[in-house]
Amino acid sequence: MWAAIILVTALVALARFAVWYWRALIATVAAQPVSDRLRSLIPLDAGPARSGDFDLACAFYQLCPAVESNPAVSSRIHGRLTTVRLYFRILARLRALGGYILPALSSWADREMETCSRYAAVLVDQRLSSNLEVIARVHSY
Repeated sequence: MWAAIILVTALVALARFAVWYWRALIATVAAQPVSDRLRSLIPLDAGPARSGDFDLACAFYQLCPAVESNPAVSSRIHGRLTTVRLYFRILARLRALGGYILPALSSWADREMETCSRYAAVLVDQRLSSNLEVIARVHSY
């Protein structure tokens, strides 16, 4: 019986650590600067997060092809964007529910959604920069 309690406690602690670590990775990427050319397309600093900003960043990410020498990196980053998209949808539902029940939950969800939008914008910006570098290398030959 004690072994089961210790196992469950350890698994819960491990799951909490994994979620906090994942959120820290998202926040680290989202804290990187975004170029002015992308900032003119996606209004990231225009107040609270809007679902359209995140959807717009995801649409730009899908439209911009990955011209990389290592496709494994591109697929790994695409998988992260998929999980962030799911997290964003969950946050949008929490914000809708939290507005009526807990206003603090709604404001926390807004901040997290803003981080998700910045994360997607940074990924788009990184992909654009990478593609421009590849194009410059091709033209230099």
